[in-house]
Amino acid sequence: MKQRSNKNSGQTPKAGAKMQTIDESFMWNSYMIDELTKFRNRLPQDQMEALDKQGFLTTVIRGFAGTRKLRMGDRQARLTVISRQSCRRAGTRYNARGIDDDGNVANFVETETILDIGGNHIFGYTQLRGSVPIFWEQDNNLLSAKVNITRSFEATQPAFRRHFEALMSRFGSVHIINLLSEKSGEIDLTERYERHVQSNPSLATNLGYMAFDFHKEVASGGYANATRILPRLQDTMIDFGFYSYNSATGEEDSTEQIGIFRTNCLDCLDRTNMIQQLVSRDALELFLEYHDINAVNYAHELWTHHNVLWADNGDQLSQIYAGTNALKTSFTRSGRSGLSGALADVTKSVGRLYVNNFVDKSRQNTMDVLLGRIEGQVQVILHDPIYDYVNAEVSRRKNEYSSSRDIKIFAGTFNINGKMADEDLSSWLFPESETRTKDDLPDLYLIGFQELVELTPGQILNADAGKKEFWANRVSRCLNTRDRYVLLRSGQLVGTALMVFVKETEIFFVKNVEGATKKTGLGGMAGNKGGVAVSFLFANTSFCFITAHLAAGANNIDERHQDYKTLSTGLQFSRGRKIKDHDTVIWLGDFNYRVNLPNERVRGLIERGHIRAIFEYDQLNNQMIKGETFPYYNEMEINFMPTYKFDNGTDIYDSSEKARVPSWTDRILSRGTNIRQLSYNSAPVMFSDHRPVYATFTAQVIIIDDDAKQKLSNQIYQKRRDEVGDTNILVNILDLNENMLTHGLPPPSTDSKKWWIAGGQHAKVDLAVPSKNHVINPYKPANPFDQQNSSIPDFIERPPALPKRPTPSDAGAVKRKPVIPQKPDHLSGSPLKATQTATSSIGSASTSTSSLASTAPSISPTTNSDNSTNAVNQTARSLAPAVTQPPLLPPRPGSISSESSLPVPRPSSASVSSDRSIPLRPSSTTSDRLAAPAPPPPRSRTASLASTKSNASSQQSLMDGSMPPAEVSTWTPLQPTN
Repeated sequence: MKQRSNKNSGQTPKAGAKMQTIDESFMWNSYMIDELTKFRNRLPQDQMEALDKQGFLTTVIRGFAGTRKLRMGDRQARLTVISRQSCRRAGTRYNARGIDDDGNVANFVETETILDIGGNHIFGYTQLRGSVPIFWEQDNNLLSAKVNITRSFEATQPAFRRHFEALMSRFGSVHIINLLSEKSGEIDLTERYERHVQSNPSLATNLGYMAFDFHKEVASGGYANATRILPRLQDTMIDFGFYSYNSATGEEDSTEQIGIFRTNCLDCLDRTNMIQQLVSRDALELFLEYHDINAVNYAHELWTHHNVLWADNGDQLSQIYAGTNALKTSFTRSGRSGLSGALADVTKSVGRLYVNNFVDKSRQNTMDVLLGRIEGQVQVILHDPIYDYVNAEVSRRKNEYSSSRDIKIFAGTFNINGKMADEDLSSWLFPESETRTKDDLPDLYLIGFQELVELTPGQILNADAGKKEFWANRVSRCLNTRDRYVLLRSGQLVGTALMVFVKETEIFFVKNVEGATKKTGLGGMAGNKGGVAVSFLFANTSFCFITAHLAAGANNIDERHQDYKTLSTGLQFSRGRKIKDHDTVIWLGDFNYRVNLPNERVRGLIERGHIRAIFEYDQLNNQMIKGETFPYYNEMEINFMPTYKFDNGTDIYDSSEKARVPSWTDRILSRGTNIRQLSYNSAPVMFSDHRPVYATFTAQVIIIDDDAKQKLSNQIYQKRRDEVGDTNILVNILDLNENMLTHGLPPPSTDSKKWWIAGGQHAKVDLAVPSKNHVINPYKPANPFDQQNSSIPDFIERPPALPKRPTPSDAGAVKRKPVIPQKPDHLSGSPLKATQTATSSIGSASTSTSSLASTAPSISPTTNSDNSTNAVNQTARSLAPAVTQPPLLPPRPGSISSESSLPVPRPSSASVSSDRSIPLRPSSTTSDRLAAPAPPPPRSRTASLASTKSNASSQQSLMDGSMPPAEVSTWTPLQPTN
């Protein structure tokens, strides 16, 4: 093999391993340690080596690693299987399929089998697995998982070539083993796969292909028939060879693997793992035969360990991608399958169904967060003063590595009313005023159709995809009469379809193409109404095209507005990107907005050509003026006749019994600072009850040369480091551009330097105290620039000490007896009796709580006043005419400071007496106030229910000695606690 896999794959690199040797496509924490890696790469060589030796930077590899020990004669041997999964197109089973524009495929795994005999004789054999390298997706439905090829053959070719060119540059020759079956869905992938292989003659010398229908081969004789593939691979396996090295003989006895097998099925899990196990075993047998190693005596142990390792490998890779263990592992592990293995496979299949539909979404989101792929995700920045300067300088000099150009876009929408007609589309796609010469032809064509199929219940449940293909071919044939156009992406939602065509010469600028659909019919359950969207990058500018079919009905304005809101938030692409996250948006379709005028008046204005008079009553125009729908979108002034509704095949507006009002239901809107609309009109294509509408735009796109940008960044960094020193830490921050680092503010202060002290003076200074009797003046302003500061001395004489308070331990001190609080005269007697007396008095003068609850609505706890409360307060005043009330303490924050602000408690649903006992503070003498505050008098149980307090507020009242005043109710609201 040309590029050897690291024997420490799946593990943390040993101390001293160089980060440059690590393949970032397998480093799952590359986003997390990206700043640390950049910091390391900017260090001097000695510091870089010191950092590497500490093993501080740890790389995370996802996959499988397993080793088993065995005896091979008189030598100890170790058999190892290592797999590592790429993070370039990471995702779960139905969320990551096919290829991306950079040539990365889903579930791409390198697997190596290693046999170490006695520590000196090494064998290694590497294989690859990965998704079919074309643009395809699979619906994640409970009942079916339909395969959809999402990009045309021509638009897929660049990514296909990138994928295999990258493999050939690393491994040499590549031989494809395609295990897909001939059933529907998989056969479409096989046909497209083979077509791409045959259409790349530049790859033919190093690219082989073999199709092996796994299910067909094992249908009659069981999984044992899978070995039929080995004779067909024998010649290629011998040509590719294997890696081996014998330390005893050295280079004379070593071999290399110069080619690699790339195996795939639909998921690249179960079928793929079984075939790779067979290929690994065959390669290992070739190694033993080549080096004359007699393995007869220990063959059983060797192949048992080999089978177990490959079964464990399959289970682990399946857990990563599908959420369950692999199928068919019972045969892989033991070499035979029975009823128990079949039942186990059924259980795993049901588990996959559940995981893929209900768990994979959160798993996919976790992967995207780990890899930094969420839209708007902010990376942790490790600030380097030099690098901050470099970034600012590179941004300032962006004209040296970036450029801009204008591209022309054609957008067209057409409600075809379920018709399949052969009428010429040139008058729509090539308006004479816009496409007079070949240079005037647009670079991008955005075509939206509505009502591709009749919106019957059967079509809504299972739309016919054949009509979309029919109209895609019609448009493609028409476009290619003028220039070479490629279907970039198409999508369908029942009768709504979107197609994006791009000039063949511009296809290399387009990448990251994605699609999305959203249903809005019947509350989001039916696809008769909804939208289809396509997102992509043209160079370094993002575009989003949407076609929509909104709710019908002349008066259903609110329903149409709700459809717009549903689509604007519900049409989402991978990594959380929405419509608003794009630089340029074009939204077109049958919006179904009508004209709020009588039918006769509209038709009369049409006959007189008064378009503006009609447009003043257009529902969408009025909604946009009010800002109620499609905010921030623009529409050019309409100067063409209403496009709905006509009698089919004529220019006569609806003459049926319904006699619908002529309206502009078909619209094209745009959004973005880099887009400018050039035209807006309809075309005379008359086979439908609508007229097609088109608009042309110019959009400015940014093109960034990444290599030139990196080269400029390196030059600026090296120059700056030469100026300020060969270190990333001890750089004088004052030497840098302060405006860039602090946005125009002075540099931040430190313990040793303050921005307001010039000349490099230290902020900490020693102050000479005049004498021991002086202290720092606490009344001197802290602001050194205060005008009064100079007239106020820095030190003042120490104030005299306060007299020492005598303690019981002092000589001659007199111990004070504790004062026992006395009850007031009106509370003499037993506590219960006194409480009952107060209760009966209150009850006679107030309305009972139970009677209030039965005759009036329940009282909110936030009510400020109530008749019953006033009665209670008056009774409280009559009960304590002679009690001396101490001055009220200042209210605490959040406490009740006045009678009017006291809330009234909600009466309890239980049978509780209306009596309330009012705790009164007894009169106190001077000696009493010197002692500890007296506890409150006993309260009745009814009062406890009516005046419940929180533990926190009760303890605070006891500690600070405050008690509720006598003239207010003792009910206290619950205080918020932590």
